[in-house]
Formats: sequence, C-alpha cells, structure tokens
Amino acid sequence: MINFDLKLKLYQSIQHKLNDAKLLIISNLNDLTNDAKNDTKSTAGDKHETGRAMMQHEQEKLRIQLTEIEIQIALLQKINPEIIGDQIKLGSLVQTQKAIFYISIAYGQIAMDDNNIFVISAIAPIAQKMLGKKCGDQFEMNGIQYQIETII
Repeated sequence: MINFDLKLKLYQSIQHKLNDAKLLIISNLNDLTNDAKNDTKSTAGDKHETGRAMMQHEQEKLRIQLTEIEIQIALLQKINPEIIGDQIKLGSLVQTQKAIFYISIAYGQIAMDDNNIFVISAIAPIAQKMLGKKCGDQFEMNGIQYQIETII
C-alpha cells in the first residue's frame, strides 16, 4: 500500500538519481575537454584527425544528454511532492489494482519499499487516461481495466 512517506522518498530518490547522472555527464565532458586540450599535434595525419572527430562527436552526445537531464530536473522541480489532492494530476502517486504510477517525469520503473513503481510523464498515454480521475474511478488502457484505489 502506498503512503505519503513513500511519495516523498520516491521524489527524493529520483531527484538524487538525476543529479548524480548530471554530475557524471559533466565529469565525463570535462575529461574529454581536458583530453582534447592535452592532445598535441605531434601525431600527424588522418589518424589524429579521426581521433579528434570521434572526441568531438562524443562531447556532442554528452552535451545532448546533459541538456536532457537538465530538462528532466527542471520538470521534477515544478512538482511539490507535499501536495495531495483528490484528483490525479502532475505529481500524483496513484495505486491501481494492477500497478503503481508516479506521474512526474518519464523515468521508467523504480523498486522501492517492496513496490514496483512506474515513473511516467504526464503526457504518457496511460497518464492521459488517469488525469482528473478520482479514487474509485476506472479507465481502460490496451484492453486492460484499471481501478484507482489510492491517490497521494
């Protein structure tokens, strides 16, 4: 059964995981930048240029990942995990008879306190079916009936 403490713990866990991922990406980006600075022109020819191009490509991939993480962090920061309502909205932790959903960011499944929780974006199709619903309401997704048991 879900409760308020689980919701806070889940929010904090996601926040920490995103921040850790951001720090790792920044560290990797800094390492690549330092490697590029230390790479001298002593190695001549195509081999050097290929290595440099690969390094630049990797830096660009890391910059894209960093931007995506920063967007996820900004979306998560828009949620006040202490707000509880009787209708499902962004930031709701929802228990159905089949699964538990946290409507926040697209993150995937997290196991916490003997629960498997699907952390989904508010624009996910199943979240769209849930938004605005109350305890006891039902919805259908891919031929499966869900009944909302708890909203926190």
